Amino acid sequence: MKIKAIISVFFALLCVSTNSDATSVLVSSPHYYGYGVGDSSYGNFTAALNTATGNNVFFANDFSDLSQLMGYDALLLQLRYESNSLSSTEISNLNTFISAGKKVLMIGENENWNTWNQSILSVTGGTNLSNGLAYIPTTKVLNNELTSGADNLMLVYPGQISGGASLYDYNFAALSGASQNALIVFDANVFEDGYWTYYNSGQFATNVAYWLAGSHPVPEPSTMLLLGFSILGLAGARRFRK
Repeated sequence: MKIKAIISVFFALLCVSTNSDATSVLVSSPHYYGYGVGDSSYGNFTAALNTATGNNVFFANDFSDLSQLMGYDALLLQLRYESNSLSSTEISNLNTFISAGKKVLMIGENENWNTWNQSILSVTGGTNLSNGLAYIPTTKVLNNELTSGADNLMLVYPGQISGGASLYDYNFAALSGASQNALIVFDANVFEDGYWTYYNSGQFATNVAYWLAGSHPVPEPSTMLLLGFSILGLAGARRFRK
């Protein structure tokens, strides 16, 4: 009977989808050319986000309609342009959304995007620091779901944040909000296909997608089968010893 129960649980696990909660994410559609959800250079990140949310990814022209925003579980503010700024209404709405405990991802860039970066930081607080460096190695300083399996990154012209809970020793990514539910990332390249296999960039980007969706990836079928055979082997061994 115990073996039958184990087999039933194992096959139930195989039938579990990658995302059981199907969290909905609203994405601001204006973005810097090529660096956005649905763009060819963001193919891997788009796929990860779609998988993590169960294809519940939607788009809006901006974040000025609070009633619209509150109908979603999470928001993704994409990188716009160097001289762009959030409107005062968008800043207020993002604050309200974050205060409600919902997750927000906001993407900035390097010092050339100072106006845009400061606009993002006006939502959560903090300062955009200048850097001017091209390739910056960084190591995680915070162990959580965002940095799991992504111990080391090589950043490409990132921005630097003063404030928030740093994920890495070079503070290009920081958590803010009472529940640490607002994530700022000042490096759009880390989500790009061209850097996906660059150190642990792909893993970090995937972690961000699942963090935003509030879900966790299910192991690959081959891994699940190996786990299943191991469980059955242990069960058989215990039965044999009896």
